[in-house]
Amino acid sequence: MELMKQLKKLLEEEKDCILAVIIEGRGSAPREAGACMTIGPSGRLFGTIGGGMLEKRCIDLGVKFLEEKKSSREKFCLSKEETADLGMICGGDVEVLFSFISQEAKNNLRGQLQKGETKGIRENLWFYLPVNGDEPFFQDNESQAVEKDRGFFHISGKPCYGIRLVSQSKVFIFGGGHLAQETVPLLSHVGFRCIVIDDREEFSRKELFPEAEETWTVDFEKLAGKFAVSEKDYICVMTRGHLGDTEVLRYALTTPACYIGAVGSRAKKEIVNKKLKEYGFTENQIKRIISPIGLDIFSETPAEIGVSIAAQLILVRGKQNRTKTT
Repeated sequence: MELMKQLKKLLEEEKDCILAVIIEGRGSAPREAGACMTIGPSGRLFGTIGGGMLEKRCIDLGVKFLEEKKSSREKFCLSKEETADLGMICGGDVEVLFSFISQEAKNNLRGQLQKGETKGIRENLWFYLPVNGDEPFFQDNESQAVEKDRGFFHISGKPCYGIRLVSQSKVFIFGGGHLAQETVPLLSHVGFRCIVIDDREEFSRKELFPEAEETWTVDFEKLAGKFAVSEKDYICVMTRGHLGDTEVLRYALTTPACYIGAVGSRAKKEIVNKKLKEYGFTENQIKRIISPIGLDIFSETPAEIGVSIAAQLILVRGKQNRTKTT
């Protein structure tokens, strides 16, 4: 997730800084809630909250708050009548939390993060920014059933804006060939947690997929019970042939995955669908499969198809996030 990468960079810095996070956005804001950037004495260090004059103004404020060693919560009105002052054409309102983080606070955070990762609670580890200006902190939310990945919470009596550090969603990629090798880095770069599975050891080596969270060598005919696929997860099928695709899709349709996509021509799709019907799957069940996988951008090469797949998963994820927050 973007925030995890930014936090690790932030903790490596040996100076005080400001972490600016969009905590609320309405209308056509340039970035959604959770977008963040860090600010040092000379301006932006890394990250972005959307660019343009809004970001410029936030950087200027961040430098000011850093000099004053203070935190602040600021609102920016980006409606059509008010965007002229910010030099922006998109409307909407944005609220930004500026958190002052001292070197001492970084040392505390570094210890908390290391402890959380050592205990193996990555999926439940949250980063909390108290809106009253207190020091940010990490906390394990294992006992809390929270559907969304960010939002306002009361933690130990403090109103905080919290962000889950690692997305709950995973992308299960079946097939470790050229397409997977192009797709995994793209998906990882935009915040998806990739798990690569192949029935050939040479195509499921960790060295082949350094960005993947896990790699597995599994017989495609023996997938039942191997993976805990939830309704938040994605399945991408790109094995080396229709026999492998059929077995994987046979498994995929028994899971609650929110997305099932399969590579294939029209002829291959017909062969696989016919076989799935022979296994007892209905037409409505088979309609869950998106094939050919990816957005239609006239892609041809594995790299181009990888881009189309990443774009489609970003689209599905974006729609889900908007549904959660409405």
